[in-house]
Amino acid sequence: MRYLKQFFIILLFYALGTLAANLIGDLIPGSVMGMFLLFLALRARVIKPSEVRDASYFLTSIMGFLFIPAGVGLVTQLPLLRQYWHIIVLAMILSTIMVMSVVGLAQQRFEYLHKRSLSKKTASTKKESI
Repeated sequence: MRYLKQFFIILLFYALGTLAANLIGDLIPGSVMGMFLLFLALRARVIKPSEVRDASYFLTSIMGFLFIPAGVGLVTQLPLLRQYWHIIVLAMILSTIMVMSVVGLAQQRFEYLHKRSLSKKTASTKKESI
């Protein structure tokens, strides 16, 4: 029964995400919206992590199996892939560079802010000890 409840919670957020995506014109896929809504619910402590932990571990463990339909879909489109392979490869390279750049810049910013907050804390503790 515990697993049924956990899968129900995950599927509920998937459905809410699909509904929200439909309302905003499908700019963002419903599954992504649902995952984001579940994240917000977890961060706001509306849902406890233990309420979805077992189901999420199970889904993560079979994630490779869930990509089989997408792989079959790619195989059925081999003529199209052969025709546009150079554009696809270019898009993959550019998107990889963009993602790596954004993640790197964000990491540097977070490290800078973290060091700054640590230096402020040490400065305030030194003033208190004097």
